[in-house]
Amino acid sequence: MGDRLLILLLRFVVELKWCQGGWVNRHTLQSESIVPDSEGHQIYGRLRKAVEPSLLNRCSLDFIQNDGAKSYRMSTHPDFVTYDCRRLLTHSSRRVQMLAGRLP
Repeated sequence: MGDRLLILLLRFVVELKWCQGGWVNRHTLQSESIVPDSEGHQIYGRLRKAVEPSLLNRCSLDFIQNDGAKSYRMSTHPDFVTYDCRRLLTHSSRRVQMLAGRLP
């Protein structure tokens, strides 16, 4: 997975871990320069495709959800999401490091 998709995925994880429901508005993602205007909906499809092999027969459309009102989320229980924060904090991308610093 490339850095751009990893950053989007981590942003969903941050929202899932800290905010009930985990929804992030597309305009928020654009204002944070995570999703460029030029990408439209393509980046969400690429993220779905990238995580699909890890979903154990779960539909990627159900995992990366769109509420029909320009908001997206990763649909799973927060306790099911694990990560190696130390490793993320040493990632070469400053954005990845920044998002990792916001993880509990």
